[in-house]
Order: sequence, then C-alpha cells, then structure tokens
Amino acid sequence: MFIKVSSILPKILKKYNLEDIASGGYICLTANKFSYGKYEAHSFKNGVLNLKVKNNILAQEIFFTKQNLISKINEELKQKIIRDIKFQVREN
Repeated sequence: MFIKVSSILPKILKKYNLEDIASGGYICLTANKFSYGKYEAHSFKNGVLNLKVKNNILAQEIFFTKQNLISKINEELKQKIIRDIKFQVREN
C-alpha cells in the first residue's frame, strides 16, 4: 500500500512546527523565477521578502520596479502575501 506524500507532508510540517519555514522556502523559490540573475531571494518573514543583490546598482534598479515585482510574485503565488522587499548587497 502506498501513501501519497502530499497527504502526509502537511501533517508532518505542522507536527514539527515547520509550516512557516516551508512556506518561506516556497515563496523564495517562486521569487527566484523572476530574478533573471539580478538577485537571489534569501528569506521571507512577516510579509517581507529579503533579496541578495550583486551590487548597489542592481538594488537601485529593483527598488524602482519593486511594486511591479511584488505584484508578479503575488500573482504567481495566487495570494497577496508579499507586502515589501528589502535588499542586501551580496558580498563576494
């Protein structure tokens, strides 16, 4: 007898209090679909998506299109979960 992972995974995540971590990981993965090499989604917490960018120029470019990016990611997630984006310049 086989049991579908999709039927037991939510129970396991809830049991070990990992729902927020798994959700944040999925949100970051979704955000990376729109990165085009400009950033890497690093974390998500309390409606704020944290991005690591290569340099200040890219951070400024993304800042000016931030609302559009938030809308695209929320649309892909099918819910308005991202409220803001913060940037961190990645150290090489």
